Amino acid sequence: MRTAFTFPELRTLFDHYIHLKSQGITPRVPLQHGPTTSLYYRYPDGAFAELQADNFVTAQETTDFMHIQEYADDPLGPIFDPQLMLD
Repeated sequence: MRTAFTFPELRTLFDHYIHLKSQGITPRVPLQHGPTTSLYYRYPDGAFAELQADNFVTAQETTDFMHIQEYADDPLGPIFDPQLMLD
């Protein structure tokens, strides 16, 4: 099972990351999907919670990105280190 929570901006997403990290909770998989920046957390029972923020302001910008070669080559996107985005 997976539950997703969308935050209004990257700053809010990373505020939650900082808070969870202070509690010893770190994302299992942080992915830069292109359309979204997502942090996947795993519950002890194996379920996942996705915390995400949109990377584009409009749906059209997202759609346009999904039609370029970069997205076609890697629609999942790279894993990243969320701490590096804060430093």
